[in-house]
Amino acid sequence: MPDPLAPIPPPPPESSDAPTPRQRTTVYLACTLLVLCSIVLLLLPSTRLPLPGRIALASVNLIAVAVLLLVVRQKSNDPK
Repeated sequence: MPDPLAPIPPPPPESSDAPTPRQRTTVYLACTLLVLCSIVLLLLPSTRLPLPGRIALASVNLIAVAVLLLVVRQKSNDPK
């Protein structure tokens, strides 16, 4: 039986790090644009940028998309 004179612990603080719906929408839009830019880089020929450079830029874009989505999903989910 708990001690009736023991102090009641405060409730856990609300997580203020969770992104707002507007922030999530902005990140999803940015991810979509990064993927589209990657596709354009790979498909359209360029005389100034050789194919290996285009592949490298496209892969950097896709890695950025993966990191952004991972961070937003982890911050959005409440740990139970």
